[in-house]
Amino acid sequence: GTTIEPHFHEWHQLLYATSGAMSVHAGDRSWMIPPGKAVVIPQSCRHTIRMWGEVAMRSLVFPAGRAAAVIAAGGCRVISVTPLLRE
Repeated sequence: GTTIEPHFHEWHQLLYATSGAMSVHAGDRSWMIPPGKAVVIPQSCRHTIRMWGEVAMRSLVFPAGRAAAVIAAGGCRVISVTPLLRE
């Protein structure tokens, strides 16, 4: 039930729950992120995160000027976590 209040970063973020589930809200959109999925959050995107139950999560950050196009492109989006990315 923990909520991380609205905030943004100067970097791009890849947020992944290894267990439990969370929802991410950005603007007028929201996504439910179960294990096996991750959300890409571009720099300066104001977002809120809510945990559902006990959650263990990982966060990767990418410098704004050095991120790959797939990370820096567009708004928030959900991606599948491959076994390689999970490890």
